[in-house]
Amino acid sequence: MKIAKFGDIAELIQDRIAPKEDNTGNYIGLENLPSESLLITTWQSDVIPDSDKFLFKKGDVLFARRRAYQKKVGVAPFDGIISTDGMVFRPKPNIYGSLLPFIVKSDYFMNYAINNSAGTMSPRVKWKDLQNCEIKIPENELQKKYSDLLWHLENTIILLNERLTILDQLVKSRF
Repeated sequence: MKIAKFGDIAELIQDRIAPKEDNTGNYIGLENLPSESLLITTWQSDVIPDSDKFLFKKGDVLFARRRAYQKKVGVAPFDGIISTDGMVFRPKPNIYGSLLPFIVKSDYFMNYAINNSAGTMSPRVKWKDLQNCEIKIPENELQKKYSDLLWHLENTIILLNERLTILDQLVKSRF
């Protein structure tokens, strides 16, 4: 393992879209970001922004910088827009891209974000703090293997949770 600062492996994307009638898009609010998995399953379609929003691309990592203690992170399923209380991360060339969501979702990174948040009612973490978070990352030749394994586990967890929900519904309907 090697140590890198988060800002050396991830780029903060701050492309903005201003509110206009013709600027519609799929909108992911902080309420749509999951805290248990990386899969975003809800969003709003054809939203006209009422204030500035950040643009994101499919595959970007979306992170709720507001109330980081809620641990909300997801992988963008499409191109769209997100609240400016979110952050959009894109992997830099020196890291295997599909490993980045797991780095952001890690307890270590989340605890760092929580501990560096400021504010009382609605604490927020800033990029200037996150970019200095020191992360242990695997050597380049292992990053793909770890990423593949972690995505396999993530997909298995999602599938098992879906089955548990169905089983719970079945049990409730029987009784």
